[in-house]
Amino acid sequence: MEDQNKDSSLINNVNNGVITKNKSRKEKLKKPLIIIVLILIIISAVFVSVNFMAMPYDRTKRTHVTFEVQEGEKLYDIAQKLEKKEIVDNASVFSFLAKIMMNSKFKPGVYFLSPSMDSIEIANILSNGITHTDGFTIPEGYTVEQLAKSLGQSGFIDEKKFLKAASSSDFSYFHFIKNSKGLQGTKKIEGFLLPDHYKVIDEADEVMLITAMLNQFDVFYNDYYIAREEELNLTTREVVVIASIIEKNTSNKKEKPKISAVIHNRRNIGIGEPLPTVPLCSPGKDSIKAALYPEENEYLYYVLSDKLDGTHVFTSSLSEYQNLKELYEKARDERQTLKENKKEPQ
Repeated sequence: MEDQNKDSSLINNVNNGVITKNKSRKEKLKKPLIIIVLILIIISAVFVSVNFMAMPYDRTKRTHVTFEVQEGEKLYDIAQKLEKKEIVDNASVFSFLAKIMMNSKFKPGVYFLSPSMDSIEIANILSNGITHTDGFTIPEGYTVEQLAKSLGQSGFIDEKKFLKAASSSDFSYFHFIKNSKGLQGTKKIEGFLLPDHYKVIDEADEVMLITAMLNQFDVFYNDYYIAREEELNLTTREVVVIASIIEKNTSNKKEKPKISAVIHNRRNIGIGEPLPTVPLCSPGKDSIKAALYPEENEYLYYVLSDKLDGTHVFTSSLSEYQNLKELYEKARDERQTLKENKKEPQ
């Protein structure tokens, strides 16, 4: 009996030892986990703060304005110009964001910027946009004239020669240009200078550059897309027109198929204005894909949200659309009044 008590005591001691050991391990594991959680919370907070500070001046304003960066201009001087032209909300915040994102070395040149772009996007364009050491990048939403001006000011081409080449050169060997009867000047190639990165060789003239851009569209717009346009009973030009409307209305990738659906739905039931004959701009690849593959829905209208965050509200009801439009216009006018009052000297 005495031996059994000893054994029992020994087992209890061992168990107690194990329990103590396990507790000790748990305590050791707790600290790193707490540190990891705290780090994740800090990272999340920083991410949210940066996104908040980078918010566009006016996400609903999709127009582009000319903006020039001159040789030797300092970051804060550029930021002040951006604020003065109402492209960014605050010069100091923009400068800070550009520095922490390591995108503060801006290239001289002429850019087309929009108040709907966030500060990080603007900083990216100014440091890696149209002006580039090994070529140039065409941003989404440029017209032929805007592109010519920007490339000309950046020293890549002669603006007048580029526009002349765009207007009078024969590019009809591209299937999407061949069907442009009745269109004159740059309208024949409008929308087909695909936004992308292009490398430049010294021997390239304006015709060669335009040919390279059209060829890039031809490569991108493959046989699958051509088969899809036939399913939709559209021409390539009509697809690009739809894509350009999408491009002009939103930069939100998720919304593009929804807006595309509204355009297709209205076209299918014969309401609204007919499609323009000329694209509004050169749409990006996401807008072209959205034009070919609209979301399946029954929406007939879309309007900017009264949240004024650049998103849209979709509906199939005309009366609801009109109500939503009134809400947006009221919110827009109230915000504009606040901005004007803020600028007035106290």
